[in-house]
Amino acid sequence: MNTLEAIFLLLSGCQGILLSLVLISSSIKKRNANIFLGFILTLCSIELLNVWAMSLRYHSSTNAFPFWLFGSYLILPCSFWVFLMYNTNTTFRFQKKHLLLFVPALLEIVTEFTSFYLRRNTNVSIPFLKSPVWFAFTELLPIVWMVGVLIQYTFLLRKFSKQANQNLANLSKQYGFLIVFSVLTVLWIADGILHFQVYAIIESILCMFLFVMGYIVYFQPDFFETTSVTKSKSAEELFTAYNDEDSLLRLKNLLDQDKLYLKPRLTVDDVAEKLNLPGRYVSYLINKKFQSNFNTFVNGYRVKEVLERLTDPKESHKTIVGIALDSGFNSKSSFNQIFKTIKGQTPSEYISENQK
Repeated sequence: MNTLEAIFLLLSGCQGILLSLVLISSSIKKRNANIFLGFILTLCSIELLNVWAMSLRYHSSTNAFPFWLFGSYLILPCSFWVFLMYNTNTTFRFQKKHLLLFVPALLEIVTEFTSFYLRRNTNVSIPFLKSPVWFAFTELLPIVWMVGVLIQYTFLLRKFSKQANQNLANLSKQYGFLIVFSVLTVLWIADGILHFQVYAIIESILCMFLFVMGYIVYFQPDFFETTSVTKSKSAEELFTAYNDEDSLLRLKNLLDQDKLYLKPRLTVDDVAEKLNLPGRYVSYLINKKFQSNFNTFVNGYRVKEVLERLTDPKESHKTIVGIALDSGFNSKSSFNQIFKTIKGQTPSEYISENQK
């Protein structure tokens, strides 16, 4: 490998890692598909950095850290499937049961790390890692799994592109991901199963993919804000599987009894997670039952909490701003503005008038 190629691999891998960290960190609060897109890009980046490290004989150095062992191929199909579901199902929500999809990858990573350090420190190898069963688990299973996910992705995109009310840019983005990973999977099969000499092509595609993904974000920052390609439906059609009255009762109990509104910066996804419901459904329910958006609805509880605390002798030593902050407001200015919007008066005017 020449110096220019090594530099290109290093730059591609590092850019991919940085982009992955941005995607994952910025999406944790939103809990959206970009977390899993970040996992996919991380795996691609580790693959390139591994090739770069091998060119420098890093793997055989005494104190080498085996970062390449994090690149389990089993991460790819499960992450891609979650990414697919987020983008083709408006009611999909990642739940604890979906973590089971990542157990095989975790098992491989833990086993490989154990084997690596056991061999380094004691010269003892785990024998089954060279068995056909382990090869099938770590090399063949992810390929078969990925093929199944791509078939499902193709079917869903073809179905919804015919009936969905979607803009061309969004569908093009979805088909772009499908095409890139379909090509990579075909080459993966050719390299891993048929033993064709095509890894250089895989390497080139991964480099170009990571560079393109990295630079697109500079010109279109919201490119990674993935949107569903499902058929446009009314809220009633989307949420027919849920019991509104039961969900509403649980929502009110969560606020009346657990007082979740006391948490500053509470989001609809925080509430939805507690209720194990989609965030969009919670927003729809509040809008339908209270003719209000989520923030206004929660702030109504906070204002009520402030007024109750103002009449509590135990809170008499606190200022109104202190009580407001204890009631879930983020700042004095936001409290004053929200209070006036809801009550039609500033806090001081309201208190002065009601103390007469």
